[in-house]
Amino acid sequence: MKSFRKIVLFACLAMAASYGFSRPKVKTPDWFNNVNGVYPESKYIAESASGATEIEAKNAALKLLAGYLVSSVQAIPKSVDVSSEVMLCGVDFSESYFVKKEKKYYCVAYLDREKIWACYKPEIKKACDDFMAVYKMGERNMARNSFIAAKYFSIAVSKADVFVARILIGKLFSPEAEKMYEMEQRKANDLNATIKTVFANSVLSIDAKNDVNSIISEKVKEAFVSCGYTVSGPKSAQFTLSIVIKDNYEKSGNGCFVSPEVTVSVLNRKGDSIYSYSARGEKTQGDTKQKALARALVPVAEKIAAELKDHFMNSVETK
Repeated sequence: MKSFRKIVLFACLAMAASYGFSRPKVKTPDWFNNVNGVYPESKYIAESASGATEIEAKNAALKLLAGYLVSSVQAIPKSVDVSSEVMLCGVDFSESYFVKKEKKYYCVAYLDREKIWACYKPEIKKACDDFMAVYKMGERNMARNSFIAAKYFSIAVSKADVFVARILIGKLFSPEAEKMYEMEQRKANDLNATIKTVFANSVLSIDAKNDVNSIISEKVKEAFVSCGYTVSGPKSAQFTLSIVIKDNYEKSGNGCFVSPEVTVSVLNRKGDSIYSYSARGEKTQGDTKQKALARALVPVAEKIAAELKDHFMNSVETK
């Protein structure tokens, strides 16, 4: 019985050895020596790379692919990440190939132009719609309220950047992108000239009441200048930045208290308010009303610096 077991074991080992020695070698993939032969440029965008592991090889190929896309798209805004824009539609990878002599894995990362175009085209439409929604708000206000129009055209800039970038990226996949939304592309490309004109007709002057040492005026001015507006003297201004400060003064013994309320309004030439913002200060004590108010307005000014720009840019006016 033992001898029979030995014979069976020997036979099994012989079979295993035979299988090991006769196992065919892994065939070198065709793309290893000629990437474009397997992934022709007319149909694919492909890059090959190597790494110590399969994951490293894939990441390296992906990095090269992203680099190619960035270098291929000219005049794209820095705010738009080309690689992430494209990756949202997905990248395919070849099977990895291990080269024993080099102890490295090789891999190809590729994009099928037709496949990614079908995926990417709706992204272009969405970017166009987002841009035009804000642009139309600017157009709607341009004739009757240049101050509000300026705000919307300013907001449209970043949305125009995304829209134009997606058109440029789309051209890598299909010539169809060139002719998509031609009118909207012209508006996006002419936006800077439009903004220059509308801001020139939206100059502001400051009219402040009860503002100790111009504490509030300076922060209000900074906020609107950062939005792109010019703050000048009343003679050259089409709009007024009205700053009204109520101190809510209270006498108390040898001192006094103030509880300031600050209202910032933008008025047109008729005196109508087209934008308004308000902020309250804490109840503050001082030897005199002037000193109490000066102390109370410091934190209010900081609050204005932190939130006025966002409040204005996120408000919706239709007047």
